[in-house]
Amino acid sequence: MSTTSLQAQQQDQQSYPLADVVLVIIKEWIVEIAITGFLHGVNSTLVFVASYLFLKRELKASRVQNALFGLVVLMLVLSTASLIISIKFNFVQIPLLGYNPPDNIRKETNLEIARTFLDRSNYLISDAIVVWRAWILFPDNLAIKGLLSLCIIGSLVGVYTDAGISAVRNLKNVTNTGEKELVLVRAIPLLVTNIIATSLIGYKAWSHHHEIRKNLGQSIRYGSKVQKVLLLLAESGIMYCTLWITLIAIAFTSGGDTFSAQIYLGVMPFLSALYPVLIILIVAVEKHRDDFKSTNDLSLSQSLRFAVIAAAASSSGGSDTETQVEGLGQESFQLQTLRE
Repeated sequence: MSTTSLQAQQQDQQSYPLADVVLVIIKEWIVEIAITGFLHGVNSTLVFVASYLFLKRELKASRVQNALFGLVVLMLVLSTASLIISIKFNFVQIPLLGYNPPDNIRKETNLEIARTFLDRSNYLISDAIVVWRAWILFPDNLAIKGLLSLCIIGSLVGVYTDAGISAVRNLKNVTNTGEKELVLVRAIPLLVTNIIATSLIGYKAWSHHHEIRKNLGQSIRYGSKVQKVLLLLAESGIMYCTLWITLIAIAFTSGGDTFSAQIYLGVMPFLSALYPVLIILIVAVEKHRDDFKSTNDLSLSQSLRFAVIAAAASSSGGSDTETQVEGLGQESFQLQTLRE
């Protein structure tokens, strides 16, 4: 190779410092992949733990539980595919930032459209789980079932309308993030659905607590197992609604083009996938703790009962002893019933 051709090749391969806008884009990629990867790792770990509990029958294997567990696994699969596509999308974009970029626009567009539909599907499944939790609390109320049906239909229409608009926009210009008002197309139906479902769950928790107080009086210091689960679902639903309100606020205050807005929009699908499995595990832990406490209380009650019976038997006999045993057994049962 001649000296002239070598110098020409070196000149062609000469690189220059990265522009500020390129550095910002790369920084955004790194932060987004780091956060989404962390959330996906947490989600995967929790799903594996839930799988173990499911196989050990800590979570009762009814058909409803099987369906719920299947949806959680499906959300993990969708999140995994979304994360892989996000990483692939960044790799495809890197050559486009250099000189004489290749023609990767079509591939980039297809990846972005696929990721959009995967993320929107996660939103919809998460809402369906929330609606199902409210649905089973009102088995005979047709009005509430009709309202919840309208909510999930609205979420379905809003989610995939937004996905379709985003796909058309990406086909024209993949770098166009769209108008900030378009965020409302998917965010408002999802938010309204969660608010209504969470309100119904909260109302059920309040009415359950009111009935317990009414029937058992003011002597009950601790809520029942059902009440704890209902309160947990209501509180977690409020937190999830807060995430959507924050997303809407960020989209309207920053237009969705700032660094923080893009990061939040990127991690929101992974938060939606993490939400259901986290609630399942917390409920399982509460159930295990309550069962353990009930077992200890029952053992203590039986020990006291047998001790008193033995003392009564040693001091008297015949029919008197049998009468005392029968009375003590009834009192022990009533005490245990009140504790539960």
